[in-house]
Amino acid sequence: MATSALAKQLVIIAIACCCFASTSLQAADDYQVPRNEFGQPDFSGTWSYASLTLLERPDGFDTLTLDGAQAQPFINGFLSSVEELGDPDTFIGEVNSLMEVEGAYRSSVIIDPPDGKLPLNEQAAEVVAAVSARRQSFAGPETRDLDERCLGSIGYPPLMTFIVEIPSKIVQTAEYVMIKTEDPTVARIIRLTEDHSVVGHRTFAGSSTGRWESNTLVVTTSHFRDDELTRLAIASNLIIGPNAIITERFTRISESQLHYEYTVNDADHYSQPWTGEFVMKSIEDALYEYSCHEGNYSMAGILAGNLRQQLVEEMPTKENTDQ
Repeated sequence: MATSALAKQLVIIAIACCCFASTSLQAADDYQVPRNEFGQPDFSGTWSYASLTLLERPDGFDTLTLDGAQAQPFINGFLSSVEELGDPDTFIGEVNSLMEVEGAYRSSVIIDPPDGKLPLNEQAAEVVAAVSARRQSFAGPETRDLDERCLGSIGYPPLMTFIVEIPSKIVQTAEYVMIKTEDPTVARIIRLTEDHSVVGHRTFAGSSTGRWESNTLVVTTSHFRDDELTRLAIASNLIIGPNAIITERFTRISESQLHYEYTVNDADHYSQPWTGEFVMKSIEDALYEYSCHEGNYSMAGILAGNLRQQLVEEMPTKENTDQ
């Protein structure tokens, strides 16, 4: 269970070091995508997209792509900062490189707009200000961020790279595709054959429908909740509004890699649609139960600690009692 303090430490590290992850991506021209028993491109298995590459491009980077000479100093700086973190429950040293796409390291997941930044509009700025103000409240668990409440996830669409290993498992049937991320979130169930006009209750994961375009799974997701607009994305104010439509494209490019690209269309909060991409790497490891809620002693500590602080501040001082 990552505490609020730990989350802030990770953000500080990520901003300060500006480092990023590696895999290679170019699909061979003669590569034959494997098929499952339903005749679909086979994406089943466990996939990792842990990376030091963040959603937005850090200040100081002018280009999307970096060569090894540009990337390595930042990787070294990140690893040295990990050693100084000082939290025995934090182990992020195995994620030690930048995301590599089409043979080049990436300075951001966002590829459009070209500056690698979220194109937030004025309404989004109001949301960010409201969330910042809410974070000063300790009236109850509902005032805290989703990740503090064990409700946040990098598995909500769009998928997010993260600086620790949190893999996802993909399971396919003839009519559904499931994506289950190891952190605390329900499995995403993508409908392939049902009427795409049918949606269920609004959720943080939204309602997803999919279709096959040759070897690519195209997933459209909408119908998000309107009571919590921010999503887990280190050092970024990622907002997914209730009217957002997210289009994801999954394409298998080798025996060990999936290319993942997505576009977020949310005119309520962004001045234009924006697009990100990265590579998912096949791994042999299994998913394990996260059980964030079972050990969520930090929430009680956060609320009780603030209450104690308030009581101390309200206690009469010796000077006041002497008067």
